[in-house]
Amino acid sequence: MEARKKVARLVLSFVVVFVVCWLPRHVFYFWFNFDPAEYNMFWHVFKIVAYCLSYVNSCVNPLALYFLSRQFRRYYDRYLFCCCRRAGPQAADQHSVALMAAGPHRNRRTLGGGLDTTGSSRPVHERLQMTVVDCAR
Repeated sequence: MEARKKVARLVLSFVVVFVVCWLPRHVFYFWFNFDPAEYNMFWHVFKIVAYCLSYVNSCVNPLALYFLSRQFRRYYDRYLFCCCRRAGPQAADQHSVALMAAGPHRNRRTLGGGLDTTGSSRPVHERLQMTVVDCAR
């Protein structure tokens, strides 16, 4: 029963948003077809606002869905903000942090198996050093 209430609330919100966004445009065209002689500055501005509101409807629908559906919000955050997620001890920090990889020295040459001329047995990708840089300043 709770799921039906959520769906009903979601559908009702979409209907209300649709009416608010499209009704002014229909009011203008209905009025203009019956009495075009009284076209003045008010009706001109009303026409422009109504035209813009009809496009705003497409922008508002995802936002309404975001605020009304927990599952949509979870997927939206996962896929849209996936590059902004931080994990680990830096996640609690208030400042933005960037991780920079510092590879092997540039005068070292790597051999066929990923080993450099210093004789280290670890592959190059394992010897990368991570440096935390504070980007808040």
